[in-house]
Formats: sequence, structure tokens, C-alpha cells
Amino acid sequence: MNRLCAFFAVIWFFLAAATTAQNTYTCQITESELGKSYNFQHYDIEEGLSNSYIQSLFEDSKGYIWVGTSGGGLIRFDGINFTEFNSESQIGNSIVYDILEDKAGNIWICNDDRISCFDGWKFHHFRLNKKNNGDALSLTQDKNGNIWIAASTNGLLKIIPTHFLQDSTQAEYVYRKNERIFSHVIAIDQNLYLLVDGSIFSYVNNQELESLPANKQTGLIWHISKGKNNKLWIAARNGIFILNADKELKQLRLPASYNPIEINNIYEDTEGNIWFGTENGAWLYKDGTIETFNKQNGLKDNNISALIEDQRGNIWFGTYRGLTRFEGDIFTHYTEQEGLPNNVVRRIFSDSKSQLWFATNEGLVCKKKNKIITYKACNGFPANTIISICEDENGNILAGTKRKGLLLIKNDKITQYTTEDGLSSNSIWYITKDEQKNLFYLAGFQGVSIFSEGEIFPLPGQDSLKKYAVWTILQPNKDSLLICSDMGALWYTDSTLYPIKINIKQKKDKVWTAFIDSEENLWLSLANGVAKIKHDSSIYFNTSNGLLNNSVWAFTEDNNKNLWMGTNGGLVCLMPDYNKNKFNNLKHWNRYKIRQFKIEDGFKGNDCFLNSVLKDQKGQIWWGTGRMLTKYNPDEDITDTLPPVPVISDVKLFFETPDWNKILEEDSSSLHKRRFFPYPENPQLSYKQNHLDFEFVGICQRQPDKVKYQYRLIGLDETWSPKTVQHNVSYSSLEPGKYTFQMKACNKDGYWSEVKSYSFSIIPPWWKTSWFRLLLILSLLSFAFIFYKIRIGVLKKRQKVLEQIVLERTEEIRQQNEEITAQRDDISEKNEELLQQKEEIEAQRDQLEQQRDIAARQRDRIMSMHEELTDSIFYAKRIQQAILPPQSHVNKDIPDHFIFFKPKDIVSGDFYWVYHIHKPEEKINQLILAVADCTGHGVPGAFMSMLGITFLNDIVLKENITSPEKILSRLRDRIISALNQSGKSGETKDGMDMALVRFDLDTGELLFAGANNPIYIISKTKQDSLHDKSRIFEYQNVNLLETKGDSMPVSIHLIMNEFSLKKFLLQAGDEFYLFSDGFADQFGGNKGKKFMYKKLRNLLIESYNESCEKQLETIENTFSDWIQHINPSTDSRYDQIDDICLIGMKY
Repeated sequence: MNRLCAFFAVIWFFLAAATTAQNTYTCQITESELGKSYNFQHYDIEEGLSNSYIQSLFEDSKGYIWVGTSGGGLIRFDGINFTEFNSESQIGNSIVYDILEDKAGNIWICNDDRISCFDGWKFHHFRLNKKNNGDALSLTQDKNGNIWIAASTNGLLKIIPTHFLQDSTQAEYVYRKNERIFSHVIAIDQNLYLLVDGSIFSYVNNQELESLPANKQTGLIWHISKGKNNKLWIAARNGIFILNADKELKQLRLPASYNPIEINNIYEDTEGNIWFGTENGAWLYKDGTIETFNKQNGLKDNNISALIEDQRGNIWFGTYRGLTRFEGDIFTHYTEQEGLPNNVVRRIFSDSKSQLWFATNEGLVCKKKNKIITYKACNGFPANTIISICEDENGNILAGTKRKGLLLIKNDKITQYTTEDGLSSNSIWYITKDEQKNLFYLAGFQGVSIFSEGEIFPLPGQDSLKKYAVWTILQPNKDSLLICSDMGALWYTDSTLYPIKINIKQKKDKVWTAFIDSEENLWLSLANGVAKIKHDSSIYFNTSNGLLNNSVWAFTEDNNKNLWMGTNGGLVCLMPDYNKNKFNNLKHWNRYKIRQFKIEDGFKGNDCFLNSVLKDQKGQIWWGTGRMLTKYNPDEDITDTLPPVPVISDVKLFFETPDWNKILEEDSSSLHKRRFFPYPENPQLSYKQNHLDFEFVGICQRQPDKVKYQYRLIGLDETWSPKTVQHNVSYSSLEPGKYTFQMKACNKDGYWSEVKSYSFSIIPPWWKTSWFRLLLILSLLSFAFIFYKIRIGVLKKRQKVLEQIVLERTEEIRQQNEEITAQRDDISEKNEELLQQKEEIEAQRDQLEQQRDIAARQRDRIMSMHEELTDSIFYAKRIQQAILPPQSHVNKDIPDHFIFFKPKDIVSGDFYWVYHIHKPEEKINQLILAVADCTGHGVPGAFMSMLGITFLNDIVLKENITSPEKILSRLRDRIISALNQSGKSGETKDGMDMALVRFDLDTGELLFAGANNPIYIISKTKQDSLHDKSRIFEYQNVNLLETKGDSMPVSIHLIMNEFSLKKFLLQAGDEFYLFSDGFADQFGGNKGKKFMYKKLRNLLIESYNESCEKQLETIENTFSDWIQHINPSTDSRYDQIDDICLIGMKY
């Protein structure tokens, strides 16, 4: 209580002490009309339409839109693709006046002086009598299935479809008289109405025309059309009329500004609204009012030549600039073209009179019905950029500006308040009215100000907030404020600020805006997403779980308690799970279904502004964006529960549409093709024709690009494919067998169609057929039987021979037995000798076993020594990797680069070295980079690489030598000293080849010195000067400069000159490469030759325009492919012959 008293005391103190320095202006108000813009989808030549001049439109039972053109023939549209029927055997390039689908699904066309019927396989034509010089203009089908044609001066014709399809001459002229012009014919119930010479007639008893009494009232008639409940709509000189089933005539009164003479056609949609296609756009008559659609609000052309409604409620307009689909008024747009002073709408406000106010970059706008009142700086308004709006108790408007303070608007008087009057900031981002205390809280760049009865004072107790920007102020109840600022989200109660804790890690504390929904959840817009807070528990919503963009600028809640968010990437609607809705195909987060609205969904503004949102009294939501003002009408946002119509539109072989007559070896009369499509039913294909391509579509004329598909091939696929927007698939190398291709489609709201199937079979080759296998088995059995018989005969003959041999052998055995008995005694004597020899052999065996054990122990010792040696080498590898520059440091020092480092063995004789010299105070930002190839590879090379890296660290880091040629000279001295090299014959010549550069990251200056190794520089421009040993290779507007190093190594050598320095100046996008000889010297390929430097140059040039990551991938794949080939001398792939190191860096 004491704090509250102190608070009011402070207020009264400032009221008494404040001085006024306000500026007052007289404002001149301008008033103008406010139009609106709708979402239309246009199709013209650029979108695949072959002819822009539309004469007629029709939707068939499958959902196809049939388009009749003026001189371009007939076109069918499935929402994705246009199919033309304009060959000479079809419609040709004729004028198509009218289109109809009969009860059997045949398509009838009035085209020039012909009546055509497409039965799904071929076109049947009937040509009118040329003497009467009349075209077929209109057709209809009566209850009995008969087709009636109004054929201008050729009169009225009647066709029985079944007779006509058997004989296309079967068309009957039922009425033709006195050169009268028959322009329209309509069958309604039992009546047949005709428009003849500007009057309506009924055709009675198939004999005479009966003029209707309505002709006297209507005057000259130029259009009739069928409406709901058997009504007939009439466009005539005296107005618009309705003829009901009882032939009673009523007139539809249009406002005086709408002249019926402009009407080309009339259409009554499923909701009973009347559409008029005119020469000046389309008119929609609804609930006694007319709304106009023309070029000003989105149409491409005002002359509406055709008008229909499809199964999903879309309205289609045919014009002479193509085909247009009206996608409803879910979103309505307002821009400068419709009357706004500026496209940028920063705030929306509804006053006590339910008038809407819009804050723009070009002044303040008040909307009164279809009129707008604009307050602009050029009209006496002191500021154009308005960023917040509110209303006081007297109906005066408070407008917060950007950098111009606060404006109080009373009638045509404007009073301006600035920091000189006590404002904390001249930019007022939000205004909140305190109804109880009759004051206003103003959000500015330096805390919160209070405005009351013309006086301004700071918010008490906000000392810690004064240095922060405040973006939004909400008053959830009479005792507290919710403040969103760069300091975070704060509760303000009893002159004290309390921070709101958010259990989410984020880089910044900034909170842009907030919202408290109907369930008392607190939603905060953070720097990187949205936090939902309730009872000190918070969860995070961002792009990872359904948010379109992490920058959320506005919140609101619709009448169904759905939460809406305006972002930098469109609208997001969170629908609580307890809300019953028919949307099936939505993501989930927490307990919400997520809907998204982007540009392709009709929300063309896309990027919303801070707190620029309002739900009006009708429940419509207004959004302010940087491109336009947009109104969302939830009553028009109806779930599309009608699934797409699945269609397999084409079947191809090896990516091409074949001549099925030749493929299946049948003539066209016997080949049974699928109706309306060019492929046959249940074809039996050869085993060579085993690559099939299927094209399919889910016909859905509402957002057809969002239709998703699943497919499978029964006989190959076990499950359905994942959902995809791709509407074609290929199957190759199919095995012989029976297959059924199936597909299904779902619309944007998740409603799936039935499954569409197509069966075919692939015939196996003759050697895989069942009859061939049976024949083969019978042949084998016959051969086996014959072989058996022959074999038995041979065996019997052989048996007789053997019996004779047995007799002879028996006698021999008897004689041998006697000899054996004599020999047995000799054997006994020899047995004793054998026993003695056995003892000697066993002794020798014991000696061999002892020697075997000794050999086994020696083998185990050798294996142990091998493992220890291998472990040592791997440890040496870790040591070598440890002294190489860490990858994290390399990525930090070299901004855009790649490193291809591939040792031949466990350890490498190639190495690279990087050092970054960064001294901002001396404006030095240089990079020293070296690639070296040490003598040998494996362990010897690794020892040399460790010496090289150690010496480089000493030379650059300790001795501060940074010039490349001096580094090489100093390194050579250190290696000669370390290896005690004197140049004597027979001593070691170990050393290394090296390419070394110093690159200035700010200026692009590149200094190079090389020991046997070159440098490559790739650029789109030539270097101004060339050094010795330099040459340029040109390829595809790219130049590769090769500059060789000095012809001496970093070691003792016959030539011990100083290393030379080469200078280059790189431009943005140039790239240089350092490398050893391992890549170019690698054997491989088809012929087992070296890769060579020419191929390496071409490889680098071809991948130059790619990113460094992609270049590395290309180089790795090229090397792997090169050595994958088989070495004929070893029958295995080529081994790597040397260590490889290649580094590229892009400036």
C-alpha cells in the first residue's frame, strides 16, 4: 500500500513539474478507395499451355480440366501437365467452342465446322454441311443420353452416341430453317432450350421451336446457361434474368454501374453464388453485393471468355492471356496498387468504432468500409513512419513514430511529443493503455515512459531498464505489466521489476514480444525461437520442430483457440489436439498440430513485422508485412477432404514412349490400350524389355504441387515407397515374372486416394521356360536309359571274360601258394631284421621331434618380435600425427581449403606444416604453408618428416624467419648439420623436396619458394607477370599457372645455390595448390601407367569452381578409381607406391 501511494505521488510530482514544448500541426486528410488483391494461379505459354487464347472450359468426372482454344485445338490439364490433342487425326489447330462429357465418359467437342467425340482410344468426327457455312457452337446431353448440337446456320442436330461411335455419319439434322443462327442449346429436365437469333425457344415434341413469353421482357439475348435447381440464366439487353422450372421469369437487379451488355457468360457455383464473365473482368454476385475481379486485383486479362467451377470449388477463368485458377479468398492482400500509401505495414489497430488503423512507412491509414483516410507528412503530418497505435478515452488516436516521438491526433489537429517533453526515446515501439489509471505506457529505446493527459514521466523503479530497448508492453491484469526488452522478459509490479526465468540456454536475453493464450500459457519470442512457459516450466519451439523461421514477430489467437505466429518465413498455426479438425497430414509438437503458410500457400507477404497483427470482430486476422497488408479469413480455410484422383498417365520402355504395336507385334485393331492413355492393358513383354518407366499423377486442382505419392511394384517391392512429390519412377533389370504397379496420392490435407494398379508380365527366354525345362528333363532321362542299356550289355560281355580269367587265375594261385609257403620261412628271418630297423627309426623320430620343438619356439619368438615392431611403428604414427598441425588449428588458420594426405604405409615420409602469423597491431595476417616429400617412405621417411617439422618450428617460431626462400635455406643448413652430410662419396644423401609459401590473407600477396616441387595457381584472370620456369595452361576460360621450384633438394647436393623467391598477387576466387609427387607417379588405370601431372592439372581445373569440400571428394574418388584397376602381373588391384600429400587453398 505504501509503494502504491509513493507511485501516485511520483506521478503527480511529474505532472506538476513538467513543462510543455509540444508542436501542434494542422493535418490535411486525404480520402481514397481501397481495393484488394486475391490469390490467382495463372497458366500461359511459360507454364506449358500451348495456346493463350481460351475459348471454352470443361471439367470431366475424373477432375481433368479440358481447355478449348481459339485456333490451338484441345488441351487436357491434370494440375501438373498439359496434354495436347491437336494432331490432324485428333482436333487439329481448330477453334473449340464447347466441350461435354457424356454419361459413358466420352468427350464431345464442337470445333469449327465439326462435331468430334473422343472415346478414350480415338476421335470420331462428323463434318457439318459446308453449304450453310456454320460452325458447331454449343452442345448438351438430355436425360435419354442423346447429344444435341446448336450449329449456327446449320441448325439443330441430334446424335445418339452408341450409333455415332459405330458410324460417325450417324448425325441427324432435326431442325434447320431460314438461315437462322443457333448459338446455344441446353437440356434441363425434360426441356430443351435453344438460343436462336437472340431469342429463347424450346424444342417441342422433336418437331417445332416454340418461342417463350420471356423474350418480350428480356429483349435481345446473347447468353444462356444452366443453373442450380433446373434454373436457366439469361443475359439480355434488359438485364439478367432467371427462368425457373415452371418457365416463370424473374429479374436479378444489378447496380447501375454494372452493364449486362458486357457479360460473356454466367455460372452458378455450388454455394449458389453467381459468377459473370465479362469484357471487364469477372463479377461475383453474393448476398446481394457484387465483387469485381480484374487486372487490378490479380487477373492477367479482363476479357473472361470461359468460366467454370471444379469439384473442389475452385473457379477457373479462360481469357485471351491464358488460363487462371481463383484459389479463393482465404488470403486477401492490400498494397500500394490497391490504395495503401506504402506496402510496409508495421502495426494494425482497431478503435472503439471498429475502424481499422494501419501504421505504414508513408503515414497513418484509417479504413472505413472500402474507403481509407491517410495522414502523411507531406499533408502536414509530422512523421511518416508509424510503428505503434492506440486510442484514448475520447476517441483520439495516439501514434508512436520512428525517431519522431509520440503523436496525439484530435480530428485534424496533431500534437507532437518528443524527448524534450520527457519521452525516454523518440521511437515508440508499443503503446499500452491502462484503463484503470487512464494513462498509457510507451515502449522506447531507453526504457518505459508514461503518458497521461498531455504529460510525460518515466516509469518508477525502472533504473536497471533505462539503458535497454523495450519492444512490447502487455498488461495481463490491473496490477502488473509484462515488459519485453533487450534485458529479457520482466514482470513489473509495485514499482519493481522481476525477471522471468526461462529454462532454455540461449545466446541473448532479448525478448521481442509476448502473448498469453486462453489456457494462460505465456509465449515469448526469443532471439532463436519461441519459449512456452507455464508454472515456471518452459519448452522451446524452433525450426527443428516445426517453426518456419526462428524470428517470430507477432502472436494472436483465433476464435478456435488456435495460436498464430508471424515469422520472417510465413505464418505458423499451432492447433491444440483437443480441437477437432480434419487436417490429417500435419506435424506434431508438444500437444499441437502445426500448420504452415508460406508464399506458395497464399501468404504472399511472408515476412511479418513486430506486433503487426490483429483479430477483428469477424474473427478475421490481419497481418502487416514488409510487402503488403494481408487478411486471413478462417471461414474460407476449409479442409480439402476430397482425395486426388490417381492416374497412371504413361508407361514407357527405356525412358521412351514406344510403338506398342511393334513391341507387342500386334496391329492397332487388336491391341487393347487403356482408355484415354497410350499404353496397353496387361502387356506381355520380352525378357529384353525389362526397363519400365511409370508416370503418374494425383489429379487435384487445389495446390497440385503439394500432392504426395506412394508407389510399389508387387513382385519386387515388399512395402510402399516413402511419401514423395515425384510423380514418376523407373524400374530396371526386371526379372521375368508377373508384376503389378500400384500408386496412390494424397492431397495437401492428408486425404489419400484409392490405389491405382497396372499389371504386366515379362516373358522369360525360351531356355528358362517350363516346357524347355520339361523337355530337358525328358531328354536327360532318355539319355540315361539308353546309356544304362548299353552299359548293361557291355558288363555282361565283360562278365564272361572275367569268369574265364578267374579259372586261369585260380590255377596260378594254387601254384603260388606252394611258393608262398617256401617264402614264408624267408620272411620270418627278414622280420627280425625289420624289427631292428624299426628301433633305429624310432630313435631318429625322437630326434626330429626335439628339432621341431626348437623350431616352434624360434617361430613364436619371431612373431613376438614382429608384433612389437608393428606396435612401435603404430606408436611412431601417433607421434607423427601429434607433431603434424592439428586439424582444428588448420581449419581455423586456413579459412577455405582441403588436405588430401594419404601415407603409403603406417607412417608417412610426406608431411605438411602450417603456421598463422596474426599481429593485428602491426596489420600482419599471414599464413606460412609447406608440403614436403622426404627421402623414402615408411619409417625412414617418417624420421625425416619429424626432423623437418621440428626444424620448421624452430626456424619460424624461434628464429622469426618468415620469407620462404630463407626458410628453405635455413632448413637445408639444419638438415645437413643434423645428418653430418659433407658431400663425400658413399655417405647418405637423405633430405626432402618441398614447396613453401607465405600468403597474406588480407592483401592476397603470395610468396613462393620451392625445392624441386612446383606450385599451381588457378585463376579466371592471367597473372600480370611470369617468373622463370612458369607456364600457363588454359581450359574453359580458366588459367592454371605452373611455377616450378629450384632444381635442388633440401639437403646436401651438387648445386647449393640460394633458393629463389617468386611473388604473386591473388584475386578473390583464385586458388593455389602445393603437393608431393606421389599422386602423379601412381600407377593404375586401364593400361597400368602413371597418373602424370597433365591429368592432375586437368583434374584440378575441372573441379576448381566447386567448393573445397567437393574438390577433396572428387580427388579422393579419382585416386580410388585409378588404383581400382587390376594389375595383370599380380591379378590384384594396384598398390599405392608412394606417400601422397596435396593441399589446396581458395582466396
